[in-house]
Amino acid sequence: MIILQVKNLSKSYGIHEIFSGLSFALHEGERVGLIGSNGTGKSTLFKCLTGEESPDGGSIMINERTTIGFLAQQNDWNEHISLFDEMLQGFEDTIEDRKTLREMEKRMASIREDDLPDLMHQYAQVTERYERAGGYALEATVRKVIKGLGFTDEDLSQTVSTMSGGQKTRAALAKALLQQPDILFLDEPTNHLDINGIEWLEDFLVTYPKTVFLVSHDRYFLDKTVNRIMELERGKITSYQENYQGYLRRKGEFEESYQRAYLKQQQVIAQTESFIRRYKAGVKSKQARGRETILKRMERMEKLTEQKIIQPRLLAPVPESGSQVLQLETLAHGFKGQPLFQDLNGTIHNGEKVALVGNNGTGKSTILKIIMGEIMPNQGSVKFGSRVVPGYYAQEQETLDWNQTILQEIMNTINKGQEEARSLLASFLFRGDDVEKKIESLSGGEKARIALLKLLLKGANLLVLDEPTNHLDIASKQVVEDFLDDYPGTIILVSHDRYFLDKVVDRIWELEDGQIHDYPGNYTYYRYKKKENAAAENKPAPNTPKGDHLEARILAKEQSKNLKQLTRRLEILEDELAKMEQEKEEVAGMMSNPEIFGDGEGTEIKSLVARYQGLEENISRSYQEWEELMAEQEELEMIMAEQN
Repeated sequence: MIILQVKNLSKSYGIHEIFSGLSFALHEGERVGLIGSNGTGKSTLFKCLTGEESPDGGSIMINERTTIGFLAQQNDWNEHISLFDEMLQGFEDTIEDRKTLREMEKRMASIREDDLPDLMHQYAQVTERYERAGGYALEATVRKVIKGLGFTDEDLSQTVSTMSGGQKTRAALAKALLQQPDILFLDEPTNHLDINGIEWLEDFLVTYPKTVFLVSHDRYFLDKTVNRIMELERGKITSYQENYQGYLRRKGEFEESYQRAYLKQQQVIAQTESFIRRYKAGVKSKQARGRETILKRMERMEKLTEQKIIQPRLLAPVPESGSQVLQLETLAHGFKGQPLFQDLNGTIHNGEKVALVGNNGTGKSTILKIIMGEIMPNQGSVKFGSRVVPGYYAQEQETLDWNQTILQEIMNTINKGQEEARSLLASFLFRGDDVEKKIESLSGGEKARIALLKLLLKGANLLVLDEPTNHLDIASKQVVEDFLDDYPGTIILVSHDRYFLDKVVDRIWELEDGQIHDYPGNYTYYRYKKKENAAAENKPAPNTPKGDHLEARILAKEQSKNLKQLTRRLEILEDELAKMEQEKEEVAGMMSNPEIFGDGEGTEIKSLVARYQGLEENISRSYQEWEELMAEQEELEMIMAEQN
């Protein structure tokens, strides 16, 4: 059932058009991820949908009974009530029903017997409403949500108005989740969450029974939570019934087939125009005029334009350092008498790429600041190896001078003229008058690009990076990943982007209980080892009681039967996939035939494109089923092997 309908929506700021003609629908129970480059209008669209801003044209239709919740960027937090009580705001009716029930229960003890049936009837009505609203589990639900988002027991009694910006954002997210609206709008909900908090939110949203519409640049998060991707690009919306990985596959295949069809159409147009020029005035003038009419009626395909992305590259030589780059010796630190960590020891060697991971508040950013000399540790020391040149990327871009213009900031960094500075800035998407903007007026993404450019100009052989992909869109993240993957020096970084960690790092330092736990490998390997260690700690005794032997044999027989069924289903599915893939290739070949453009109205090409897209959707769903069956088969085989 459609729960929200958008038709021909448009929005501009002055002469700058953000989007126009947007039309789409959200269905009940969908989890939709909105993606697109920075500046394409994702947050503006959200503000129009939630009523924060008014569109210039078009319509947004929502049933009047549909409730909407969103992650508010600004909240008026009460200075006098605790975080826990703030979360109860919005449940006044449920709390009032609780008071009514208590009062009714007191009256039952002294009421006349003749009046008792009416009171019991009222009590049953209020009880039903109270249960439906989750009143009996209200406080437990509140604790579950706010603790899942990283708050501690001590935080529950703290007032939100005294908390940090990141904590306030998490509190706003908790408030939005607790309201359980029919449509939940979330704009970058993973900002300010640590990895455990992100994974908790993923699990929450996967089981959320209502509609979710979110903006995120976190690719793991999109893969886990959404079942539909909507891409806002060049002011238009394209929808894919996939998670993020499925979207990438489908978009790549579609662009490839579209480009072939576009080139064929251009060839037909060029040949037709040549024919018209040659014969317009000769004996074939009638044919020429006929082809000219066909050409005018032809629905022209637009050329695919490449997305503008930053171009990070080595802008200064990276000198070779000694073998040992960095050593932490009995490092300890804390604030206001509360220790963060103690007796930290660790060594990083030339060429290693190390990630510090751990919950919020464990001291990851503090360690980076100690390494860079911005904070003096309470105990211990940091030692650099020979010929080490560190370069620092701060999470909040503190290394930038906010009073300077973009151009001044880069000119001061390279000590050269405007022309070279403008050329460097152009590679990071700052062109024309943009370079005259003051740093303080820039968006988070723009500041991130300037800070990254400055870092690359330093010629460092040790990069110390605190959340380097925050505020970057997905395309920019990917080029930064590729750059750092190829970077010849040493890296130590903090990031909550799991895709990024998998691509870039080869060693994980987990900061837990004030200690460093070392895992050689990327993030996926680290998670695998964590699960393996946890399973080993909880592994049951290997001896099987005698009374369980019969049950074990019955279970083994059932597992063998299930495995055969799985294998057979996989064989059938693989045959179906092969047939669909073959049909898709045949349709693609028909789309490449220039004769299909000759009907003028484009009816045949539209029919083929629709058929091609239908096949893509069926293939995508079948591949998803194939992957699930394969995973189930592997798990069953592993269980049976362990039992034998």
